Amino acid sequence: MILIGTEVEIDNYEGQIAPNGYAKVTVRNSKISNFFSGEVKWIKFVDSTISGTFCVMAGGPFSTRRWKGIHVIEFENTIFGCQDLEMAGQRAIIRGNVDIEMTVDKVYWHRSTLSREFPIIVEDTDKKPLPDAQVSLIDQEGDRIWMGRTNEHGEALLTMKFTKENYAKMWNLQARTRNVTVSKEIGFLSSTPITLCFPSLEKFRKQIKSKLWEAQSKLKWPEELGKISGLDAARQLVREAEAEYNQGNFSHASQLAEQAVELVAIKIDGNSEDWKGIQPLAADPEGDAKTHETDIKGLYALMDKDYLYLMIDFHYPKPERKNYLVKFDMGKGERYQVDTIPSSIWDKSLGGEGEKLGGCELGINNVIEIKVPLEKLGYPEKIFIKGVHCWDKEKRTVCDALDGLWVVESPGETTISY
Repeated sequence: MILIGTEVEIDNYEGQIAPNGYAKVTVRNSKISNFFSGEVKWIKFVDSTISGTFCVMAGGPFSTRRWKGIHVIEFENTIFGCQDLEMAGQRAIIRGNVDIEMTVDKVYWHRSTLSREFPIIVEDTDKKPLPDAQVSLIDQEGDRIWMGRTNEHGEALLTMKFTKENYAKMWNLQARTRNVTVSKEIGFLSSTPITLCFPSLEKFRKQIKSKLWEAQSKLKWPEELGKISGLDAARQLVREAEAEYNQGNFSHASQLAEQAVELVAIKIDGNSEDWKGIQPLAADPEGDAKTHETDIKGLYALMDKDYLYLMIDFHYPKPERKNYLVKFDMGKGERYQVDTIPSSIWDKSLGGEGEKLGGCELGINNVIEIKVPLEKLGYPEKIFIKGVHCWDKEKRTVCDALDGLWVVESPGETTISY
């Protein structure tokens, strides 16, 4: 369908359209297979779908007529799923709400310059609009290149100019209110409206309060174990987080609580700093190993609701990279083993080489640290550790061993029996 110099409404149509001659067109409830814009003044797609080729030529080098006004292409509740998008027009603006189902590699950009309006909605999870929220656009270098505020309906409007140099780039759109920031990546082909959603105030307050309680709980665990490293700083961060929460700065309170938990966490880096103040399950005398580099000094173990943490300490720094085997069960006749080379968990209950249950995190430097996911073991409440052996695979011999029976309980309570 070719439209020249007309003002017309199209309803319930299937096929292609090519408006020209400064046409003004409204398309409703239609399935458009191809669209070729000549010198169209204004076209609006309402409740429609667009596929095939979409070509914007108005005002561009391939246009046969030159109208000096702005060419408007507007969408309302429309699905845009074209196979290719040809951009060859000038002085065009795209606006409205559209669901775009295509990727940037399907865009063919010629000598085109156009603008696109991005309607923005800032609301909470209860669909309540958030007025006076600060909205910012951040470029790839981290610089803010636009800022606005939402109106009483929680709405803002961002207009961006696109050229061949930037149509494939992405930007970070951020909204900030109540000292909380949410963000979303946007680009030329982003669907609109762009909704930035915050937790409802009451839900968010409860989430942060729960995070504070969790941080306080996680600090009790190292306190009971005698852990020294990072504990005082973590306590101070929790106090600061509580003060921020009471002042309504929920986002900052959340960040401080996370930092506090991180300070007292066991980091699997092969260093013993995180274990300062924690007593070993068992100690092994010096000089009973076949080599200095495999002479075990002590075995440490902790358990929280998600992981079993193990540390093997040595009388000499820089332990030799042998395979250290930690044997344990859950008191029900099973036989499990953690190997350090390669770092893995094995079920040895049926004998032989056993069944590999998965990997575990390993750190080797001055000590050996192992982080075992309890998910692989069915989240037991207790683990019975039966010993640690240093195994020389080439010589098929044990270089050093520390045997006994030690019970590790969640969360982090450790008892010893013989």
